[in-house]
Amino acid sequence: MSCKSNLVLISSIKETVIPGRPNIPSYSNYIVNFKMTANSSVNINRVEIKNGGKCYICNYLLKKQNGASYLKELSKQGDYILEIPLNDKYIISDSSCDSSKEQLLIYYREDGKENNLTISEFLEKTKTMR
Repeated sequence: MSCKSNLVLISSIKETVIPGRPNIPSYSNYIVNFKMTANSSVNINRVEIKNGGKCYICNYLLKKQNGASYLKELSKQGDYILEIPLNDKYIISDSSCDSSKEQLLIYYREDGKENNLTISEFLEKTKTMR
């Protein structure tokens, strides 16, 4: 993230989701909380996850904190949540890569300029579904 970006990272969480049915495998869910400090146009182009020698390009869910609906782009200041489930339904493509370190890469366009955000530190949580 560049110094001139209006996006400020608040927290990054890696949640291990354990489904309630034993025939469904567990998966990781990445949750990124961030603040937009000024009104500007921000579009997220691509989200990549590097984990255990594999690189995934994933779909994501974006919404305003306490919002009822999902968003395609950001335009107003406030707190936002970006959620990236790493399960088959949301993975667009995967490939081998030489990354031993777990990373989340967010590529976005802010007011016409390309930027990226790399996150490699996560608070780990476990969530059990019923």
